[in-house]
Amino acid sequence: MSSSSNSSNAGSPGLARWLNGAALAALILPLLMVSVASADPADHLIISELMIMTRSPASTFGSPFVAITNPTAGDLDLSDVYLTDGTTAPSAFYYNIALGNLAAGNPGGGNGGDFHARFPAGFVLPAGQTLVISLKGSTEFVAAYGRTPDFELFEDSPVPDNVPELREAFPGSINAGPLGGTNIPVLSDVAESLVLYTWDGSADQVIDLDYVMWGSNPSPRVDKTGVTIGGHTYLADTPVAAQEPVAAVGPTFRHSFRRVSTDEGTETLTGGNGLNGHDETSENLATTWADVTPPVPADDLAEIFPSAPIVTALESGNAYGGQEVTVTAAVVTFGTMDAVTFHYSVDGGAFASAAGTDAGSGSWEGIIPAQAEDAVVSFYCVAENADGGMATYPVAAPFFGTATYTVEEAPAPPTVAHKLLISEVSTGQNIYPFTGMEQIAMEFIEIHNPNDFAVDMSDYYLTDAINYNFSTQLYWFITQGDPAQDTIGGGHYNDFHARFPAGYMLEAGGTITISMAGSGWFEAYFGILPDLEMYEDAAEPDLVPDMRPVFVNPGDDLPGDSIFTADRPTTSGDQLPKGIPEMEEFYGEPLILYHFVEGAELVTDIDIFVWGDERTGSYRYGFAKTGPDYQPDTPIDLQDWYLPLDQSGTLSYTRVDAEEGTQATSGGNGVDGRDETSENVSDTFDLLGFSPGFFLAGGGGDVTAIKLMVPAATFNPYLGENFPIQVVSRSNSETRVRVFDREGRLVVSLYDSRFDGEASSFSELPTRITWDGRSDTYDRVPAGMYILHLSVVDDATGEEETQTVPVVVATRLSN
Repeated sequence: MSSSSNSSNAGSPGLARWLNGAALAALILPLLMVSVASADPADHLIISELMIMTRSPASTFGSPFVAITNPTAGDLDLSDVYLTDGTTAPSAFYYNIALGNLAAGNPGGGNGGDFHARFPAGFVLPAGQTLVISLKGSTEFVAAYGRTPDFELFEDSPVPDNVPELREAFPGSINAGPLGGTNIPVLSDVAESLVLYTWDGSADQVIDLDYVMWGSNPSPRVDKTGVTIGGHTYLADTPVAAQEPVAAVGPTFRHSFRRVSTDEGTETLTGGNGLNGHDETSENLATTWADVTPPVPADDLAEIFPSAPIVTALESGNAYGGQEVTVTAAVVTFGTMDAVTFHYSVDGGAFASAAGTDAGSGSWEGIIPAQAEDAVVSFYCVAENADGGMATYPVAAPFFGTATYTVEEAPAPPTVAHKLLISEVSTGQNIYPFTGMEQIAMEFIEIHNPNDFAVDMSDYYLTDAINYNFSTQLYWFITQGDPAQDTIGGGHYNDFHARFPAGYMLEAGGTITISMAGSGWFEAYFGILPDLEMYEDAAEPDLVPDMRPVFVNPGDDLPGDSIFTADRPTTSGDQLPKGIPEMEEFYGEPLILYHFVEGAELVTDIDIFVWGDERTGSYRYGFAKTGPDYQPDTPIDLQDWYLPLDQSGTLSYTRVDAEEGTQATSGGNGVDGRDETSENVSDTFDLLGFSPGFFLAGGGGDVTAIKLMVPAATFNPYLGENFPIQVVSRSNSETRVRVFDREGRLVVSLYDSRFDGEASSFSELPTRITWDGRSDTYDRVPAGMYILHLSVVDDATGEEETQTVPVVVATRLSN
């Protein structure tokens, strides 16, 4: 703002600031000749000009403003001065602000275009100077007049500027602007009143400073006669019908109302409700004001008053008995913030203060000490920027209320979530169409405990139920209580939602497998029992523990639960019963291992593996919990999923990196802040041969020599026998297993890593192959001796290693 000084001429103080050039002086000079009655020297603030109507563009046709002048011989502190157009009988009266209870009486402002504003604490208007308030923000005002206003009624930009705002008189009394509010303040061109008054924030009465009104409608006019608030009863105002408006209507396009005399004409100077006894409702406004054109705001003030911070939110964290509570304020400001102080009161007692700390990104945090259960804590904050601007939130706290919380009983301490790894996922064969359980017999999930201590799995959960199609099924909705298929999924569409058995321990460094199709099918396929089965597949329970369902279907649904629902019919032509848990090998899907303690407000991600690429459309399954309760997950379009899909039923998604690659280790929703959605699984997993129960990413056991292992026995393919073969190869090599006859002719190729995936390079976990005794033409071979040949060619050097073993096909039995 530019510097200026204000002259004080007899009968027209500050007039030089309104006379901008000879032409403008010629327009206004006749107004100075209006005869006005004699009065005492000016002793209080006055409203000196108001402009209300604009048309677009504002730079051509002006912008609404109100000017206020200090015509006295001394500087005036405006900390307790208010400005409002909010009085409209019979529902809103500005003096009701002294009630201190918005429900008891509406002071007006905050809706319908009305406002009720207060000047910032500490603002002083020098003697003889005039301030200008823009009613629609600084941007439009600058475009219209080429200068910044001294104040703006509200911040009109999402980013605060250096123009100070008026304060709300009470919460929501202006309610405008992009930083919070839906009201659009405006002065009516039909009938309106504008009141300038002072109130110390606690007295039962307000004191009028100036009052201007226009229009024939009596509704906006002020008459406090005989109104009693607390211990104060107002003296007589001039009756509404006897009050003299400036004009029958408001100032029109490119016009304003401007005061032509600071002595307030024939205003009654005693016995009223104004400062020093003035009756501000008695002024002969039609004489002391005039309709002028064009509107010209006074020059800007000599000193810039700092703009205050704007607090956009104030929240408290969980409040439990005996525990400290974190309170958070979101603050924006022009320049830099200096401090935020939180003030709190317990059960109506005296307020104490707690210094806030800068938490970054405009957030400030404070700690309110622990309180007993059922205590009611009231709190507010005071924000101050480096320029000295200050703001209280909630507005006018604590007089007009504060934020509050009630201390609750602390929940039982949750068990601590520990980091575990999904280390292998077998999704089985393509089951479209479904022909039998043998298609999913090889499906399993492997979990590894990388810790040097055992982990109690009682509160760990596994699910693949992310569904945005049939209903919104999201695993973290389990915190809402009463989980069901519609909320968290499972038990239908071949999804599952399972909890580990109570008390089940995963030993330090241990690796376990969970069979999807039950222990019987798993054992038939792999020759070993799983550690857990998703559900009991036998008529009678066996020794393999079962995963626990999270919910049971309601009585009107099919018998079943969140894991398995018998006889759930197919909904399409794929013939797959929809109640069988089965991992999706065709489209892909997510697998989530998470931790949840019943009654807790949040879940903790333990590990997440996603395969396929269904990010959009009907079968999308990407998710991000980012929101008010959870830390940001990696955005779906930035998540790295394992894109290749295996439908052969011979390979599994196998972890090859125990450190989880470039996964973010802080700021997430996992153990110790890990962001499990950020793992680059395209690098940390690979499609390899099955290795249930063996943690491949753990390293160690790499071969010193290739191996081709067969049983020392004949086999008879005519009896349906298969010949088992085990192979250990080298990493980064091409591996082939073929059968030749005794003359060296190729009979059949059993394994080729170029098409069947890389063979195992771990002695403890050989790749398993079977020969059914048929040739490449699918004919059964004659009885006799054959040569099994293993070839391993190094990808880098081309060097080949081979091993051979004999295989004897027994003679077909005669009848």
